Order: sequence, then C-alpha cells, then structure tokens
Amino acid sequence: MENGESTYWVVMAALGAGSVVFCRTLLRSGLPRLLAAGGMVGYSVFALGSVLQLSSYEVGLLLSGPGGLVEVAAGSYLLVKGLREVPTRTSAGHSADGVAPTLVELGVSA
Repeated sequence: MENGESTYWVVMAALGAGSVVFCRTLLRSGLPRLLAAGGMVGYSVFALGSVLQLSSYEVGLLLSGPGGLVEVAAGSYLLVKGLREVPTRTSAGHSADGVAPTLVELGVSA
C-alpha cells in the first residue's frame, strides 16, 4: 500500500468514527430512530473496513456500502420530510425565545 493510500484509509477510519458519534446525536433529533441507529451501525462497519484495509485486507470498499446506503436513505428522508422542531432551553431553563417555563413544564403540581 502506498503512503497516499494509507493516508486516505486513516482519514476514512476517522470519518467513520466521527460519523458514529454524529449519528448518535441524530437519535435525539427529528430523524427516525431507525435511520440514526442504522447510521451508527453502517459507519461502524465503514470504520472497521478502513482499519482492515490498513491491515492489508482488501475489504475497505466493500464495507463502505452500508454507510453509503444510510447516507442516501437519510438524505432522501430529509429532502422529503425535514426535521421536526425541537424546543431548546437555555441553562437557566428559559426557552430560546426568553419565556420562562410554566410550573407544569417544571413538574410542579399546585
């Protein structure tokens, strides 16, 4: 394996590992859980394939397939449906628009 090719597979392994973390974050977004979990599995296989390719097993391209399928599926879903809006809170508990939460939202009963 040439030096440039080794560099490529090291970068692909890092991309796969980072994409697993990104898909974990997507579990809390509006993306369906199946797509986010599928992304975690697909990119784990992708990262494994990159490491195996660096170890002189010629499987890197073959094992990049699951990650590619997830990219096509998630991209298609986002183009058609988009993400649901998730309300955000500041560290003080206020919503992003500055309104304090109600007692019911805080779990306080009267």
